[in-house]
Amino acid sequence: ILGILISYIIVILLNYTYLIPLQLLSWISLPYILSQVELPSLDLEGICFGKIEAVLKKTHLSFHRIRTNSMYKWSPLNGKYCININDNKNFNMIILGTSGSGKSFLAKKILEVGKLNYTIFDVHGEYDIEGIKRLDASKISINPLSLLGQSPRERSLEVAYVLKSLFNLGNI
Repeated sequence: ILGILISYIIVILLNYTYLIPLQLLSWISLPYILSQVELPSLDLEGICFGKIEAVLKKTHLSFHRIRTNSMYKWSPLNGKYCININDNKNFNMIILGTSGSGKSFLAKKILEVGKLNYTIFDVHGEYDIEGIKRLDASKISINPLSLLGQSPRERSLEVAYVLKSLFNLGNI
């Protein structure tokens, strides 16, 4: 009876209602039910971005008043959201968001906290980070018509190919 009670509490609390038939097996089902519990890893090393309030988990049945065909539900979880960028050898990142949502702020914080090698293409002059080597692109110019050690024919074909690629042109 104790096994049924324990497994019932776990199944209801974690919303693994699809495992209710296993409760009849009580002590046999308890190890299986416990093995199905998946908690996200809360790695507190690295750069912490914010607080985790809930995680999206797969579920099979719902005992709520509103029934949907959704196979997922939000499960409460409290913790910090951190990633360790140094764990990966080739870590690439993109930050997306609407205007004013804090993309530049987040990027600056990542660069300040993490000891990373990085390249920023700062078109608007938003990144004033201490100790960085800055190249002013307005003072660096590339003449697309300079030969760069190639024959005029080779260079013209190269420029034509670049223009073809940029503007999605046909054969040139």
